[in-house]
Amino acid sequence: MEYEDFLALKRIIKGKIESLENELSTLGEVAIEAKQMVLANIHKVADIAKRYENGTIEEKRIIIGSMFPENLEFDGKLHRTSGLNSTVSLI
Repeated sequence: MEYEDFLALKRIIKGKIESLENELSTLGEVAIEAKQMVLANIHKVADIAKRYENGTIEEKRIIIGSMFPENLEFDGKLHRTSGLNSTVSLI
């Protein structure tokens, strides 16, 4: 390999490395934001019983709707639903 070719290749590789390092630093910021969102939502889920008990009718509807994404049916005696939110099932 000629010296000039080596220098050209080195410049290309160096540019790619710098680009990847910039992407890597951006991913770190995204990970921190995601972690903060998860922690905030964990606190909300942990207090869901209290939030439901003290909530307005609309807040209760939102909580029930988030737990049962498909329609919750009530025939006067029994409740039925065809699906439960996978996160709620883990709790």
